[in-house]
Amino acid sequence: MRLTADILLCAEHYINAYLDRELNLRGFKIPAIENLATLQDQFDVIDFSDNDIKKLDNFPVMNRLNALLLHNNSVSRISPTLGANLPKLSAIMLTNNRITNISEIVHVASATKLESLSLLDNPVTLKAHYRTFVIHRIPTLKWLDFRKVTQTEREESAKFFKTAAGKAFLAAVAQEVKIVETGGNVGNNSNGASGANNSVVLSEEQKVLVKRAIENAATREEIDNIERQLKAGNFEFLNDIASSDEQMAV
Repeated sequence: MRLTADILLCAEHYINAYLDRELNLRGFKIPAIENLATLQDQFDVIDFSDNDIKKLDNFPVMNRLNALLLHNNSVSRISPTLGANLPKLSAIMLTNNRITNISEIVHVASATKLESLSLLDNPVTLKAHYRTFVIHRIPTLKWLDFRKVTQTEREESAKFFKTAAGKAFLAAVAQEVKIVETGGNVGNNSNGASGANNSVVLSEEQKVLVKRAIENAATREEIDNIERQLKAGNFEFLNDIASSDEQMAV
């Protein structure tokens, strides 16, 4: 069901427990966000839970909106202009969606006043250094996946991203962001490559780590696997090489 102006104007709305004006759009099977200018920026919270939204985008400038609830959707992409269009956004709840790429965290971080974020039951939470990276990239965050962000976590995150492994991880994320924002897919094709990913630009540090990985490969299959991961824009295996080098240096 399309999110029409009529649906928006007739949807249930109320003052919630936090005394915010909330619009209830749960369970309409909405496939995409649209026509929100109809609301004339009259709401603090919009609940899009239990729909079929695939991309968090298409927001007009809404200076009042401070929370988005999108539990149980199909969101896999987030607009890089999210924060610019929603300058007061402090909470995004995306439990049980399909966010896979760590680069989407960079787009979430465009919301510079974000304090609460839930990505529970998204594939991205299984990525190496997921929580550490989110805390690093969104310094305003107080709650992540319904767990309080501690000062110890902040310090450990800052320390990690000063290491060779941390710097390699950030370089890999930057590469992934470029691929995504130019319309490519990161590791989604069955052959591990896409038209946008066939030409991979590596930093000098990444080139050294790739060379090290190839030197350490014991079989042709391992070398082929390295090539597949590079074509897919997946550089996480380089973090293991960097970590191993650091351990040997200690």
